[in-house]
Amino acid sequence: MLDENNELVRTFRRIRQDLQISSTPNLRLRIFGIKSRNRQYDLPTSSDIAALIPGDFVADREDRDIIVDHRGKGLKGITSLNPKFEALHFPLLFPYGEYGFHPQISYNASFCPASMRRKFVTQKEYYAFRLQYRLNEGHTLVQSGKALQHYCVDAFSTIELNRLAFLRTHQKDLRAEVYQGLQDAFAKGDMDGEKLGRIIMPSSYTGGPRYMQQLYHDAMATCQHYGNPYLFVTFTCNALWEEIVDAFADMVGPNSELKPMVVCRVFHMKLAILIDQFKRESYFGKTIAKIPDPNLDPEGYAAVVKFMIHGPCGVNNPTSPCMKDGKCSKYFPKEFCSETLFDKFGNVVYRRRNSGIQVQKGKAMLDNRYVVPYNRNLLVRAEAHINVEICHKGGLVKYLFKYITKGPDRSLIVAEDSTSSVQVPSNITKKTKDEIQEFIDCRSLSSYEAIWRINEYSIHHREPNVVRLGVHMDGQQNVSYKRRSNIQNV
Repeated sequence: MLDENNELVRTFRRIRQDLQISSTPNLRLRIFGIKSRNRQYDLPTSSDIAALIPGDFVADREDRDIIVDHRGKGLKGITSLNPKFEALHFPLLFPYGEYGFHPQISYNASFCPASMRRKFVTQKEYYAFRLQYRLNEGHTLVQSGKALQHYCVDAFSTIELNRLAFLRTHQKDLRAEVYQGLQDAFAKGDMDGEKLGRIIMPSSYTGGPRYMQQLYHDAMATCQHYGNPYLFVTFTCNALWEEIVDAFADMVGPNSELKPMVVCRVFHMKLAILIDQFKRESYFGKTIAKIPDPNLDPEGYAAVVKFMIHGPCGVNNPTSPCMKDGKCSKYFPKEFCSETLFDKFGNVVYRRRNSGIQVQKGKAMLDNRYVVPYNRNLLVRAEAHINVEICHKGGLVKYLFKYITKGPDRSLIVAEDSTSSVQVPSNITKKTKDEIQEFIDCRSLSSYEAIWRINEYSIHHREPNVVRLGVHMDGQQNVSYKRRSNIQNV
C-alpha cells in the first residue's frame, strides 16, 4: 500500500534494506536507576512511550539530527520544520505522504481578537489542534495506540528543542557573568567576552532550572510573609473516572494509556474544580488515617478501600514498587496509635486504632496501619487517590517545595553491545557550564507530560503574587553583555 501511494517511500530507501545488506551491531539501551531524595532518576514504573533526550544539542547545531537516505542522491539532512518530516517519521500515520507542520501555515484570524492576530500558526498550536478527537474527522492518529504516544512525545520534544535553539542563537542577549568575574578576567588579560560567562537559560523558559529555582524562592517568600502551610495535598488522576470512560466509548480500545489527551484534559478540569473548592470552602473536615465503618459510612468505606490503602507490601508482596532493600520506603505498616500526637521530632503521628475492620488486597488482610492519610469529604468528591498530610515544620516545608520544583524526570542511559558490561568513563573533563545542555541531557519526556504542555496547562500556580527583587553582594551582580564584546568596554 505504501509503495503504491506514498511517494516518499519510493524516493527514500527504507532502513530495513540497509539492515539486510550491512552488518549492524546488536545494541541495547540500558536505563539506570539512581537513589536520590528527589527521585528524578527513578526507573520508569509504567509501559508508556517516553522520549529520552540526550545531550547532543550543541552550539553549532540548531536542530535535531534528521538524516534521510535518498535512493539517488544519498544522505540528506532535513529539519523538524520540513513539511514532510512527519510523513517520513510516521509513514503509517501519513500513508499518502501528507504535509505536517511547517512555518508557513496561515492563521485563521476570524476566530481570535484583533490584538492576538498574527500571520502564521505556531508549532505548538498546530499540534494542539491535531491532537484532538473530532467526530467529523479521520481518526487514524488518535486511534493508533502506542504510535499516538510516540507522536505526542516527538511533537513536544520538537517544540522544546526549537525553543532551546532560539535561546542558543540569541545568546548575545543572554550571556552573563558576575561583575567581579569580568574584573578578574580583565586583570588576567582576557579581553574576549565569548570565552567568559555561561550559556544561560532565562527564568522565562518554562521548566528550566532558573524557572524552578525562582518558583522555590517565591514559595519560601510566601511562607515568610504568611507563615508555613498547614496541609500538603497530593491529587492523583483516576484513569477510570466516568468522564474518561465515557470519552473512550466512541473510540477503539478502552485502555486509557493509549489516550493521553483525554486523561490530561479530564484531570485538568478535575484539578480546577478541586482548587476552586479550596478557595470557596475554608474548612473541609479532619485529616484521618482509618478505614471507615462500612455500616455507618458505606460511601467513605468504598472510597478508602479503592484509593487509600497502601500495598500490600513487605512479606505479603516483596516485589512491590515501594520495597527498597527489603523494607517499605513509605514505612508501612505504621504502628497502632490511640490518639493523634507529635513525636519527639515534631512529626505528626496519626490516630490508628485497632478497630478490627480489615480489607482484603490480594491474599493479604490489611487494617488501619496501611491507610494513607486523607480527608473524607475531599476523597469522596474527587473519586481518586488524594493524600492529605499535616505539614508545619520549617524543614519539612523546604523539602516539600524543593521536591515539587526539582525539575523534569531524568534517566541515566547507556547504549551498549548486548554482550558487553557497563563501564563508567573516567575521563570526564570539566567544561563551561551550559544550562541548556544540562537541561536536555537525558531528560525523560512522557506522552502525558507532552500533551499537558502542548495544551498549555499550567505546571505551577500560586496566590498571591510575588515580586522578585535581585539581591547580591558587592561586586557579585550579574552583568549581561554581547557574546563578542570587549571586556574592557563592558
